[in-house]
Amino acid sequence: MKTTGKLLPVLGLTALGLVMSSQAGAAGTINEPAMLKRADLVFEGVVERVEYAFSAPQGGTRPRIPHTFVTYRVDNVIRGDVQGDTITLRFIGGRGDEAAFMMASELPLFDIGDRDVLLVSGNTESGCPLVGCADGRFRVIQGHVFNDEGQAIELDADGKLALGAYYDMPEVMTHKVSQTTLVRHDHFEQGESREAYRADAVGTQLTARDLIGRLQAAARSLPAAATQERSADVAQPFTLAAFVAEPAPAEQVRNAPAARGATAAEDAELDAMRRSGGNPVLGNAAQ
Repeated sequence: MKTTGKLLPVLGLTALGLVMSSQAGAAGTINEPAMLKRADLVFEGVVERVEYAFSAPQGGTRPRIPHTFVTYRVDNVIRGDVQGDTITLRFIGGRGDEAAFMMASELPLFDIGDRDVLLVSGNTESGCPLVGCADGRFRVIQGHVFNDEGQAIELDADGKLALGAYYDMPEVMTHKVSQTTLVRHDHFEQGESREAYRADAVGTQLTARDLIGRLQAAARSLPAAATQERSADVAQPFTLAAFVAEPAPAEQVRNAPAARGATAAEDAELDAMRRSGGNPVLGNAAQ
């Protein structure tokens, strides 16, 4: 059994009210129709830009918090609508002042050139505008599909999407932030580890075409998305979005992060951030 470790030790963000849940199924399956129902926009695209900006302080009650703006070139719209051929998604966390970097547990990181299939919901309104947060990102690497942690997306014996082995791939294990390379650290039980990836020996693993075909078929049975998904603008002022806990899915493949109150250490760190003018020195990386 694997527990995930993020790339840098940072404030857990429960002090800011961030609660997320998993969206996959009990026996390693993924309920893509249920996820599609919650998505305002589903598309395949490639990351063209990654930029950073601070939220505006809100009357002194909340500090300036770094956010990441990820601009995708939209190659294939599966559900919903988007203006133009790009969309910018805004995520809480990112590069702060000088070498500081703030990262929230369970949020994905993005690199220029990443190809993904994304299920988008609540862009500019949510701190993580994906259905189930990282669960709403399907990564396309060497033509095959993985989740954000590098776990293969496969078909089980019943023809359902399932989570397979964890693979050791540079696209998953490392991320570039400015001039700094961040390296993922895992916590596996004794005797378990990531597998070396071979594109010619993936067995039942889905290709990007397989996944998109399944999503398109499922989307045809759903009503049209109610609204056009908004694109974020890094040049415009914005405030820290209020976080609302997502409803627990009917099935879960892994334990969702438990909702908990802020620890004394987190309260003290957040208070120190406010007193210092909101500089989020939460994890340092040499430039």
